[in-house]
Amino acid sequence: MKKLFLASLLSLVAVSGVRAQETSPPSTLGNQTVFASIPLSKYEPLIIRDFDIEGAKISNVPPEDADQVKRFNSIKAEMVKALTDDLIAKIKAKGIVKEVLSATEVTGTTKNAVILEGRFTAVDAGRRGLRMYIGFSGVAAASIEGRLLDASTGAVLASFSHSRSASLGMAGSKRVLLQVTDDLADDLAAFIGKLY
Repeated sequence: MKKLFLASLLSLVAVSGVRAQETSPPSTLGNQTVFASIPLSKYEPLIIRDFDIEGAKISNVPPEDADQVKRFNSIKAEMVKALTDDLIAKIKAKGIVKEVLSATEVTGTTKNAVILEGRFTAVDAGRRGLRMYIGFSGVAAASIEGRLLDASTGAVLASFSHSRSASLGMAGSKRVLLQVTDDLADDLAAFIGKLY
């Protein structure tokens, strides 16, 4: 009798746990809120807009150094493109959504689409110069925030903010910031995968 009671109790706990996972937001990103019922599988295609980077707080790029600012502006453009391209590739590779497109690929109306939009809120190019003086390699970092929207109604289905960083080591800021961007795409793909 005790074994039957214990088995029943464990089954109830297991079923309760599954039910809770289906309705609670996945914990992949630093901060997230899910407003819609999940899974979002009724929404197709997933349209990814390029994240805005122009309003981001930029650290460790001296504004008085025109050459460094010019190089960094090029890196910023590469980060935006890399986030979109990497995210689309990762979502396709994982088979999360049958159709995932960049906003530039969309033609016509997309009735049941979800739109992913966002922005970089901060980008830190890191301070490699510190390594020469105190042996510290510096850290490059990027922070983003965004949301998933119902394309038909404009309703917010989920919102998020997230940050990633990596040590500069012997690599330059560009290589490390692009790696940080790829890491952000990994995390976003995992988040979207849990919503679908």
